[in-house]
Amino acid sequence: MHTSPTDLGNAAASALAAAPSGSTFVIVRTPTGLQHALVAPATDSVESVAFAIAKAMNAHSEELDDVPDLTGAPHVTRLAVAAGVTPRPDTMAGADFTVFSRVVGDLLKPGEWVAASIRRPSRAEVKRNDLWLTHHGVRTHHSLVPNATAMQLFAGGTTRQRARDTIVRAASAIPGLGLTVRAETITRAGAVAAFAVSACALTAGGIVWGVSTGIWWPGPGVSELTAAALAAGGAGVATRRLPSFDRTVRTLTGSGLVPVAPRRFGAWHPPKAASTAFDKNTGQHREVPAQDGDYPAAATTFLAGPHIPIALVSPHTGAASGASTTATRSVPGELTERIGPECGQTDGLVVHLPFAKLWGGIGAIGQAGSGKTALLEHLWGFMSAERVHPSGIDEAPVTHALIGFDTKGDGRAAREYATWSAHAGDAATTFHTADREQQEGIDLFPVLPGQSARDWARVVTGALQYAWGPKSIGPQSFDTLTAVLAAALLISQRPDVPAAVTIQNVTQGASPWYYADILLLNQGDDVAVELHAALANAAVQPGADPDGELANAVARLSPLFGSPGTGSGVTPTQRRSLADAPRTKVSALTSAESWWARPVQRSWDELLESNAAVIVNFGKSPSGDDSDEVLISDLASLMLYSLRAAIKRTCDGWFEQNRAVSIFADEVKHIAAVSADVIKWARNDARAYGVRLVIATQTPDTLDPELRRIMLGLAYLILFRQEESQTVREIVDALVLSGADWSTADLVNLRQFEAIIRATGPAGNRLEPFTTRFPDYRAARDAQQVA
Repeated sequence: MHTSPTDLGNAAASALAAAPSGSTFVIVRTPTGLQHALVAPATDSVESVAFAIAKAMNAHSEELDDVPDLTGAPHVTRLAVAAGVTPRPDTMAGADFTVFSRVVGDLLKPGEWVAASIRRPSRAEVKRNDLWLTHHGVRTHHSLVPNATAMQLFAGGTTRQRARDTIVRAASAIPGLGLTVRAETITRAGAVAAFAVSACALTAGGIVWGVSTGIWWPGPGVSELTAAALAAGGAGVATRRLPSFDRTVRTLTGSGLVPVAPRRFGAWHPPKAASTAFDKNTGQHREVPAQDGDYPAAATTFLAGPHIPIALVSPHTGAASGASTTATRSVPGELTERIGPECGQTDGLVVHLPFAKLWGGIGAIGQAGSGKTALLEHLWGFMSAERVHPSGIDEAPVTHALIGFDTKGDGRAAREYATWSAHAGDAATTFHTADREQQEGIDLFPVLPGQSARDWARVVTGALQYAWGPKSIGPQSFDTLTAVLAAALLISQRPDVPAAVTIQNVTQGASPWYYADILLLNQGDDVAVELHAALANAAVQPGADPDGELANAVARLSPLFGSPGTGSGVTPTQRRSLADAPRTKVSALTSAESWWARPVQRSWDELLESNAAVIVNFGKSPSGDDSDEVLISDLASLMLYSLRAAIKRTCDGWFEQNRAVSIFADEVKHIAAVSADVIKWARNDARAYGVRLVIATQTPDTLDPELRRIMLGLAYLILFRQEESQTVREIVDALVLSGADWSTADLVNLRQFEAIIRATGPAGNRLEPFTTRFPDYRAARDAQQVA
């Protein structure tokens, strides 16, 4: 809420400018909490009025299917001024306008309510109110603003006393009211009494008038007929068959409304200052005392600033309101044009992220279940549709490769990506790394033309160092792994080498990881020594090693195995000491042998060049095969590292050609477990390659500090609910850099599928953050409501 009465008053005045007469502001306690509603007669402008009112108080508006139920409270009262009331100064300076709604909410029991109807005051009411307040020395009052409203306040309670207490206590919380008030109960008995008094007065007056004019004289039986007519009328009022204020109230509350504030009936006596008058009888001047004058409106009509009825329905009342306390901020106009993928809705306007700046990256941060994964899936679907049915939007890529990593372990995101692609008519290929039955895989480390086994091994060891960190793979481990992997690659290409091992059956044609696992003693010292000896023997066969790679590999393994074929000079203990650091890591990757040794292997280069849509599921596969979290993180990190190398080889110049490759990752920590190098490259240096990051994280506090800084600096930061205190403070600090006022409550109290977006405009300028809500894109897709 605005803390300034002036700011709130201005915003409220603008919001209520088009509100139809009889619009009713309602706060009602339901079994699940408080409901704050605007119920208004149907007009063309009523929807815009609802949006404007919500925006005036930094809240969110939603259209209700049914009006609030006000019929559950059997007793109704309305607020009236006390007899002989005089105004008193009651400043609004420093007032908390959420107190009105909070006090009312705390008073109500289920089924009880408070409602205020509004209308535009007449010129006479405005003029009289000004004179009356000025006479009493009240020169500053919310009802004196140009856009004041005439308000009537009602309350419904489970008992008559509760209804009376509620209306009086609610009035006491109205900022700046400054009037003594009373509760007026609306009952059938009161309606009958009012009818009887009015009818008797009219009847008596009619008789007197008729007799005095000689037009009519009461004859025999008239009194009996009159009494019968009055009794019948009273019964009609009591049963609500005849009009009465009680019936009007009950009829309107059934529609969620309350009666409009009445106008004053009868003569109005204005206030007068003390004066002197000349008395003709005494010939002297006498003092005429001051007259306070009449209340300037009907006793149940209150002239109030436009922010008073709005404050009644303020949802900023904490947990009792059942609503969040996140301030609603308008979307910048630049993002409401169709300039890129849809990204939620704000105040009925669809938000778009411009294609022109997506190379700056999209980051989503939020707790589990907040909606970030569903957003990534939707963006994947939008990109898939763009691939098949180009929109013609300026700077949309002419060709677009999509890479999606699902590392959560349940495989759901991979299924959703595939479903979105199918819905768009796009062809996507899903690779399940854990599936032992799938025949096709991705060759992460292809042997490039002219690349030696040692060069290949250094590339792979560099990837392993990225996955596990330089502390885990130091200089000695790096050299050992390079030598072992170079030899393992050559063995995988020479079936005769594993066939020569006699101590146990060694598979022929397996992946280099399988043979590296043996050479690192994970299957025993004896078999490792014999495999090394078989490689050494193959190297000395005539014509078997024309380029000397086998001999070079054997020589570089000498620190582990000594002289070829003998193992002399290195004991098993020494060998185990050298192999100990890297052996456990390679062993973990060997458990994914079904992935490394798939008979059909496609390279990243091939997939990128063909603009493929690739989905990689690292978790549970359709066949039921699964991977543990450590293996998922290892494979995902290696895959991202190898993808970067392929992008550098294949995608140079793509940005200038308006080609793109988008990388989706629903949990960034799995693809950058210990190093932010690749993500940093993709964010800062990969623009020329057409790279676009679309990444998310659930727990940014667990990320490497550099990686967290990169995420917070992406061009589009979409912030879902977050509760970790340090992260919340960091994010709020990032938001307030724009100059807007944000608090930790804005982030903590976001509801599911609500988010704060900090965006970059089409011109590259940083826009002021705003709030948005994401539709249920999956449900809309399944209902065929997404084109």
